[in-house]
Parts: sequence; C-alpha cells; structure tokens
Amino acid sequence: MKTVAIYSQQPVLARGMECVISHHFLMLGIFDSIPELRRQFQTNSADLLVVDMSPSVDLEILHELRAAMPAASIAIWVDAMPPEFGSQCLSSGVRGVLSKSATAETLIRCLTELAAARVWIDSELSYTLCDTKEIRLTGRERQLMGLLARGLRNKEIARALGITEGTVKVYFSKLFVKVGVNDRFDLALLALKNLSDPSGIPVPRSRQPGDSPTTFVFPASIHLTTNVSRTPLDSVRLQGGAR
Repeated sequence: MKTVAIYSQQPVLARGMECVISHHFLMLGIFDSIPELRRQFQTNSADLLVVDMSPSVDLEILHELRAAMPAASIAIWVDAMPPEFGSQCLSSGVRGVLSKSATAETLIRCLTELAAARVWIDSELSYTLCDTKEIRLTGRERQLMGLLARGLRNKEIARALGITEGTVKVYFSKLFVKVGVNDRFDLALLALKNLSDPSGIPVPRSRQPGDSPTTFVFPASIHLTTNVSRTPLDSVRLQGGAR
C-alpha cells in the first residue's frame, strides 16, 4: 500500500482529508513544518505528499519540501490558482494539482494516478493552465527587460548594449506587442515580478573605446503575468532563444 503524508497548517481541514484517504493509503501523518517532515523521513519516506496551499505556502516552501522528500510525488491542494503560479509549480516538480472543491472520489483518483507515476491536474483547474501561451524571447529582449527593470533610460540601455537609442525604442515597441503590455511601466513591472532576483541584474558601466559588447546572463525561461493591472489575468511562458 502506498504511503501518504499531508503538509498543512490547517489541522482540522487536514484531518478531514486524512479520514477520506486513510481507507486507501497508509497514512504517515500530518505535518506543519519542514523540519518535522525531515525528521520523519530520515526513517520513513512517503510515496506521496499532499500540500495544502494556504497563504503561507509559496514556491520556496515547495522547493524545500521537494528537497526534503525527493522521492515523493507531490500534489498541491488549492482553492484557486493563477495560471502562471500553476505552471511554476509544475515546473518545480509538482505532479498533481487538486481543487479543494473536488469530491472525495476525485481526491482518491488523483492520489492513485500519482502513485502510478502519472501526472494529475483537476479538470476544474486544467482549463486555467491550458490558457497559458508560450512566447519565445531572444537574448536581446531578455537583456532589455532586465535593464529596464533596473530603471535605466533608453539612452543608458543603448550605451550599455552598444546600439542606438532609436533601436532600443524599436525593440521596446515590438516587446510591448509581443508580451501584451501597453508601455514601459507595465513591462518593467512584469520584469520585476518575474525575474527571480531583480536586484542582481547587472547595471553595466558606460562602454569605452575598445570595449567588447557587454553581455548579461538571464534565466533561459521565466513565467510572466501580462497586463498586470489593466485587464484580467493572462499568462505567458517566456523562453530564451538566440539573439
């Protein structure tokens, strides 16, 4: 029989889930801290981990849980899920996404699928995830977004990249259309929201005669929520490409 652990900071809710699944799986317990999980799994590792996605649980916690239980299939239990967050969860290794409004039968089916090494996404939530679009960004476009997020003006960006200010304006005009924003402000917000460490984006010095072109390193892919404050949520997945 497959073993299941529950990570939750809502004990009454977690006990209800435990009652539902205990007839089908071997329960290892309910845990409300990562150190407690680590202590437990030094001797007894679970096959499945259900994570109650309360406001205190974010991607960092999911990464820590993954590190604490590398062999377990993780399912997240959610009320609602913005598409970009759902995509990030799946990219971080989550294997199941279950709505809290799902029936007991659906819960059992989700865990059964995970136990068979398959991925499960609740039909109520899959439509949201399927709305995610994929847009490829060139290396230059990622550079522009990063520098804009640091507050550089067009003239400074042009100097840093060794291109003309007019070329910078053309790039930004195309980027606005490509990712679905209206202006520099929206694009900067998106870059700040989605780059993992905006404070670490390098601000290059002015190029001097004889300098080679400045180079920057950005993640090959980021998740981006477009139209931050002006239209309903829409998600795109940005992937790095050639210049």
